[in-house]
Amino acid sequence: MTGKKKLIIWMGFITLLVCTAFTVWGDTDINPGKWEITTETQMAGMPSQSMTHTQCITAQDLVPATYG
Repeated sequence: MTGKKKLIIWMGFITLLVCTAFTVWGDTDINPGKWEITTETQMAGMPSQSMTHTQCITAQDLVPATYG
């Protein structure tokens, strides 16, 4: 691979990272309040499984907590 191709690939990768970062840090459409969050897992050859929990999301903490 030539140096010019490597530079183009790296510039594309960096551009993708920057665009993703701005999307993540951008304004969210999540409203504070009581939320019901359902997670469904599907795997080949296995029955699907789902888990539901409720959580109060405040304006100071708009990212839902992780449960494991």
